[in-house]
Amino acid sequence: MRMKQTNSSKSRRNGASRSRRNDAQPLGSHNGSSAREKAGSSTSLRSKPNRQPSRQVGVLTTPRATPRAEAQTNHLQERRAAQYASALKSYDAATRLFRKEEYGKARGIFEKLVATAPPELAERSAVHLRLCQNRTRRPDPLPKTAAECYVMGIAQLNSRDLESAINHLERADQLQPGREEVRYALAAAHALQGNVDEALTHLQATLTLRPANSFQIRQDEDFALLAADPRFRALVYAGGGKKLTMVD
Repeated sequence: MRMKQTNSSKSRRNGASRSRRNDAQPLGSHNGSSAREKAGSSTSLRSKPNRQPSRQVGVLTTPRATPRAEAQTNHLQERRAAQYASALKSYDAATRLFRKEEYGKARGIFEKLVATAPPELAERSAVHLRLCQNRTRRPDPLPKTAAECYVMGIAQLNSRDLESAINHLERADQLQPGREEVRYALAAAHALQGNVDEALTHLQATLTLRPANSFQIRQDEDFALLAADPRFRALVYAGGGKKLTMVD
C-alpha cells in the first residue's frame, strides 16, 4: 500500500534537488567571474596614468656681485694698471741708458723688469738684458806664458781668426824661441792669409828644427795655396830645411 506524498515532502525534495544542481555546477563558472573581476580591476589600474610630479627646470642666473666684491675687483684692476705704468716707465728709462751705451746701469733695471714686470714688458726686457750682458762681459784674460799663447793661437787658427792667431803665435815665439810647433803654426796662418814669403820662411824654420815635418806639410790642406810654388816643393820634398832663395 503506497503512502501519499504530501506537498511539504515534495517541496523538500525539490529544494534538495536544486541544491544538488547548484553544487554540481562546474568550478569554472566561479573562476570565470572572479577572473573577469580581476581583469576588470587590472584594466582599471592600467587605465590610470602613472603620473609623477613634474619638475621645473630653473634658469641659471649669474649671481649679482655684491658691492664689496665689485670694490675689490676695481681695486685690483687699478693696482695692475699702476704696476704696468710703473714698469713701462722703468723700461723707457732703461732703454735710454742702453742707447747711451750705459750698459751696466741699464742691465740692473732690465734684471728687475724681467722678474717683476708684466709678461709683455718682461719678454722685451729679457732681450735687452742679454744684449747688455754680451756687451759688458769681461774679456778672457790674456795669455801670459808661451804655452798659453800657443794654445790661444791654435784656437784662433782653427776658427780662422788669422790675424789674432798670428799675434798670439808671434808672442809665443818671442817668449820661447826655437819651438818647431810654433813656427809650423805660423807658417800655416800666413799661408792661409796668402802671405807666401812669410809662410815659406816659417816652413824653413820648422823643417830645420824637425825635418820629419816635411811629410805632414805635404798632407796639410792649410798649405794648398803653396803647392804650385817651386820653392815650396823644393823645400818640403828635399826632406830638410835648406835655405831658400826668395824670388820676387
